[in-house]
Amino acid sequence: MGYVVDETNYRLVFDGKRAGLEVVCGEGTVNDYLAISELVTEPFSQPPTKSDLVRLRSLFVALGSVLRSWNIERPAGRPVPPTVESVGMLGMSLALDIASAWMEAVASVPDPLSEPSQDGASTGNPEMEETMRMETLPAPVSPSRAS
Repeated sequence: MGYVVDETNYRLVFDGKRAGLEVVCGEGTVNDYLAISELVTEPFSQPPTKSDLVRLRSLFVALGSVLRSWNIERPAGRPVPPTVESVGMLGMSLALDIASAWMEAVASVPDPLSEPSQDGASTGNPEMEETMRMETLPAPVSPSRAS
């Protein structure tokens, strides 16, 4: 049986001019991170070129692919669904603020543990040590050379 990777989600909470905005995004992939970071960090021409417009569309699609939920509403309190199409209907500065916050969250180093971990020599818990299965691996085989 293979290893199943659990999805990590990030709650992005904004302050200042975006106070009250909450966005939940998935971790995404390395390719998502590279695409979004490239699109956010490279400046756009004024006025935007055709190439810039293609990049912007790519940003909306990439950001929409990691988006899970948000509390964005239209006037009269109608919720805006967290979709690629909705990202494309956001204001440019809001879309870039969300993308920048996601990049910062994904790339940040987690806070240190509240209590230091053990040194690894012993967990101090004999039951736990009994559950750690260990086996000796066979010695590596040297590649043979054809003469």
